[in-house]
Amino acid sequence: MKTPIYAAITLGLSAVAANAGGLDRSGQWINDIFQTGSVAKFSYSSTTPKLSGAGTGNVGESFSVASGSYKTDVNDQVSLALIWDQPFGSSINYNTPAATTVLGGTKAQVSSNAVTAIARYKFDGGFSVHGGLRAQTIGGNLALSGAAFLRSERNPTGFNSYSLDLANDTSYGYVAGVAYERPDIALRVSLTYNSKIDHSFASSQSVAGGAATNVTTDSATPENWNLEFQSGIAANTLVFGSVRYSPWSEFSLPAAGLGGINLASLSDSKDYTLGVGRKLNDTWSISAVYGQSGGGTAATASALSPTGGNKSLALAAVYTNDAYKVTTGVRYTKLGDTTATVGAAQTPVASFSGNSAVSVGVSVAYTF
Repeated sequence: MKTPIYAAITLGLSAVAANAGGLDRSGQWINDIFQTGSVAKFSYSSTTPKLSGAGTGNVGESFSVASGSYKTDVNDQVSLALIWDQPFGSSINYNTPAATTVLGGTKAQVSSNAVTAIARYKFDGGFSVHGGLRAQTIGGNLALSGAAFLRSERNPTGFNSYSLDLANDTSYGYVAGVAYERPDIALRVSLTYNSKIDHSFASSQSVAGGAATNVTTDSATPENWNLEFQSGIAANTLVFGSVRYSPWSEFSLPAAGLGGINLASLSDSKDYTLGVGRKLNDTWSISAVYGQSGGGTAATASALSPTGGNKSLALAAVYTNDAYKVTTGVRYTKLGDTTATVGAAQTPVASFSGNSAVSVGVSVAYTF
């Protein structure tokens, strides 16, 4: 199984949004650096969630994720790539009639863009190293409202009618990793580290419906590790998978001037995928990928991220025509049941169960 065959199977799987925990959306995969020759690629996906809890209505809003890359070889040993993605996000909105009493008006909207410049150096014997720099821009807004945030014995601070607007902030981090390849059996194993990136947001904060004040909000996206593998197991057949770990429990969004109370509490994420790809002929290849995020069902979760992990199945088809490869994909995700909580005391406010999401996407790659 030569490189062009397994490239046809794996290239463009980002057409379907990654299944990941925390605020992860793209998975920050950098496997485009391993493609052969000069390749330009663009991917786009759209996800429609059904995320309903008892007394909340559907709080998950549809969102899209786009990415693009350009990779080229300087010589037989050195490769360069420029990768743009939208790594983190949130689209939660308790803005339905069913949510007006307990959590009505509560929302979390986060968007991001990142550009990674990465280089790879190949040694003899199949080993290589890769690394580079990442520029990351994040912004968003948060609102806490409803009876769940009223001052009480279990919630002595109270956050009803609280809002926080985070102006876009750009900060920098790095990427580093190693890989081993055996092209004769389409084997590749790579381990990539993405650094923590600190952000300092110029923010506008309003408490209990009062006048907005300008504050500075310090936060950070956590470090993470991505392990990827693939190998040919038969003629024109490839097995592949990944493991991603990100300590989202270290993430915090402190409320300035309110004792530094953390407005968003998330759990560490462990994300797994396992897939198989098959080349049908010179034109068509297909693949199927099973994914699991969060390590199973979580008993409780933040009301701003009310899922207890997830399990997913993605199907993709790749059409190859000369230098072009077009991937289309669909993914069904079963969202784990959980009980949404608020405040440091993790007060239960709503039970979420029977939820799911559907993602569809397309990716177009051109090899020069």
